[in-house]
Amino acid sequence: MTSANVNQPISPKGQVTGPAASVAYLVPWNSNSSGRLLAEVMRRGIRIFSTDEAFSIGGQEFPRGSLIIKVKNNPEDLHSQLASIAQKTGATVVPTDSAWVDSGVNFGSNNVLFLKKVRVAMAYNTPTSVGSVGSLRYLLEQAYGYPVTLIQTSDLSRSDLSDYDVLILPDYSRWGGGYQGILGGRGLERIRSWVEAGGTLIAIGETSRWLTEEKVAFLASEAEDKTPDDDSEEGEEEDEADDVGDETDDYDIEASVKPESERPDLVPGAILRITVDNTHWLGYGYDEDANALVESRLVMTPLKLDRGRNVARYASEDRLVLSGFTWEDSREQLAGKAYLMHQSLGRGNVVAFAENPTYRAFMDGLDLFVLNAIFFGPAH
Repeated sequence: MTSANVNQPISPKGQVTGPAASVAYLVPWNSNSSGRLLAEVMRRGIRIFSTDEAFSIGGQEFPRGSLIIKVKNNPEDLHSQLASIAQKTGATVVPTDSAWVDSGVNFGSNNVLFLKKVRVAMAYNTPTSVGSVGSLRYLLEQAYGYPVTLIQTSDLSRSDLSDYDVLILPDYSRWGGGYQGILGGRGLERIRSWVEAGGTLIAIGETSRWLTEEKVAFLASEAEDKTPDDDSEEGEEEDEADDVGDETDDYDIEASVKPESERPDLVPGAILRITVDNTHWLGYGYDEDANALVESRLVMTPLKLDRGRNVARYASEDRLVLSGFTWEDSREQLAGKAYLMHQSLGRGNVVAFAENPTYRAFMDGLDLFVLNAIFFGPAH
């Protein structure tokens, strides 16, 4: 199954389900409509909280990530604003006159976190992929109405990143050069210091590979190379050579030029099943499975449990492919590998996607992963 209701279009049924609340308004975190509401509420400066644990109140269940908009310290016209936002976004808003929950955490729990109005920056121009930048910007600014500040990658080494809570480094073409040559040591250290001070860094595709490089060391994963099989046929050929003597001692040009390792086969475009850890804030709003578009040759090893969390991993080989074509070797190597990872760095977060979840902005079942990273990351 994919995430609950994530692929549903905006519904005209969005509404506040009762009269003005005296305590709070609640929004279950289970759809893109909830994400649209959060973006709009945050853009307007309305104070909002999110829960890291599920709760139920008035006989209704609210999963992890659900939003709590308290009446206290918010505008006097909160009810009318939320009614307008709900209608615009298709979200369901539940008013409550009580903070007494039936089960789970209460509104004053340490598991209920204030969501600050996040300031988002994104790198663009060389070496970023135009498609990656465009789809990310379209998703945030057009689909969800949330502003993004674009910063030329070459300017990151001298930009004051303290003005931002989130920095997105889009995918780039491996053959067109990477971030290191543009950022240099100064830019890299500036980003590292910013993350350690509490920033949330989001890396897409090949940028996640770059984060694993020894000179960068933001992510304790590694990009796998495809190592040639040391199979029995090679051994059999060597045995046969011993039997026939000097007649087989000719120089083997093919074997001599074959690389010791090479990148995995390209997945030309397939929809693969990923399994989701929905107890982590990056996985809020999802069931156990989701569907992801894969169009690359990047294979990332899962993080060790003492280094971070593998929030989404490719499913087992027998459940992996939902649509499209993959090579057999690719299916074997991708099964169980990391799709979405989180690692702490100082007081900040590193979020790494092995693929672009916003590819051409049509896989909207993956939108909540991006929104979780942007809106929940700074609160954790």
